[in-house]
Amino acid sequence: MREDHYYEGDAIGANTSVLSSRFRIVTYMIFQYLVYGAIGWIVETSYIYVVYDHFSRRGLISHGLPMIPLFGYGGLLIVTLLKRWKHKPAIIYFFSVFLATSIEFLTGLSNLYLLNRQTWNYNRIPLSYKGFVALPVSLAWGLLITLIVYILEPALEKAFKKSGPIMAGIIWAISFACIYCHFTDFLTLIHLN
Repeated sequence: MREDHYYEGDAIGANTSVLSSRFRIVTYMIFQYLVYGAIGWIVETSYIYVVYDHFSRRGLISHGLPMIPLFGYGGLLIVTLLKRWKHKPAIIYFFSVFLATSIEFLTGLSNLYLLNRQTWNYNRIPLSYKGFVALPVSLAWGLLITLIVYILEPALEKAFKKSGPIMAGIIWAISFACIYCHFTDFLTLIHLN
């Protein structure tokens, strides 16, 4: 059995039909997205509160959802890509640094050129590049992602395996709320630009 067995449905959807095992795989990926988005919101909001001494209304909090979609998508992407190297911590760390830095840089650049706004600025941090990325931040992301791969992801997988249909319903309900929030935020951004 491969390391990323839960994407094949045998661990999460054991002894179930192909349709229900695929449903559980998709539900698990949505679960990961929601958890990583919430963790991102906690990390970013805490950082801003500690450094700048104020609460920031980041992500989807204006809709009542404490999460930042970029962290959800990024976390899901990175954990999925890194699963195959789980037995090599050094590779996990360096790929985490590379992937997080790439995602952060491309997102920052896209926000600037497509939305005409710079969402964050690392110019005050040493070894920054155009304010979008900074070496100390990238190294910290590498450490955080490595901890997620080795500690959080196995715990999420274990918790999800124990969950039942009620939890799946809650996950899907929250995901539909996120889709609505993404859509309304997108319309707002188009209107502002």
